[in-house]
Amino acid sequence: MGRVLAGFVLVLFGLLVLLPALVVKGCGAAYRPPSEGQASPARVERPVRVYLTDEDRVVVMDLEEYVKGVVAAEMPAAFELEALKAQAVIARTYAVRRVRRYGGTGCPGRVDADLCTSAASHQAWTSRAALADRWGEDFDTLWQRIEQATEATRGIILVYGGVPIDPVYHSTSGGHTAAAEDVWGDPVPYLRPVPSPGEEEAPRYRAVVGLSLTEVESKLGLAPDTLRRAAAAGQPLFRVVEASGHGRARAVEVAGKLWRGTDF
Repeated sequence: MGRVLAGFVLVLFGLLVLLPALVVKGCGAAYRPPSEGQASPARVERPVRVYLTDEDRVVVMDLEEYVKGVVAAEMPAAFELEALKAQAVIARTYAVRRVRRYGGTGCPGRVDADLCTSAASHQAWTSRAALADRWGEDFDTLWQRIEQATEATRGIILVYGGVPIDPVYHSTSGGHTAAAEDVWGDPVPYLRPVPSPGEEEAPRYRAVVGLSLTEVESKLGLAPDTLRRAAAAGQPLFRVVEASGHGRARAVEVAGKLWRGTDF
């Protein structure tokens, strides 16, 4: 049994290398392209209605102030200024695409809000007061960087065909991004796989998770002792059945049961 568990950990590690952490904003639902009638906003400096998840209330704030809170929450303020600028453009585009008056879907479950501050449904956001508590004596220096990046890109969004794109983003791609169809099933012309060099030192580039066989069976909905019986019969517990040209697992077999790589 010790060898079985050791083999399980090694195989799981291998799969995690092939299935790197892809923390993608907005990946909770199938991708839906913008409708034909959805127009690009004429200006993007108007107030937006934001649902503060932790406080359970809706506030109205300037879009640029919202963007500052997102940049500060989504990226360390000590990062390179050009990285912070890029994050500001992405955060602004993500927000504009979801504003109801521009044809967006708004905050899920809140008809009175355009945006949510929960990272689980929209983008993370942190108030200036909370940042002051968190950063302490470094607040003035770090907040100046956030303001500089936001003001330098004020009003700039990314569009494709005249429509704001869905700028899904993540911390780590395992060296290469994935095609949209490998994640959501449908191709998106501006979400194509590209190399992402220099990630080897990123904290989430490689991860190892230890689970008992019982935990794995429970998470995958397998009958008790399925994996032990498969191991006793000499069957491989985990097998990558299909992979993309860049090494990302598209299909994984677990004790004879097939899973999409993203579902696994």
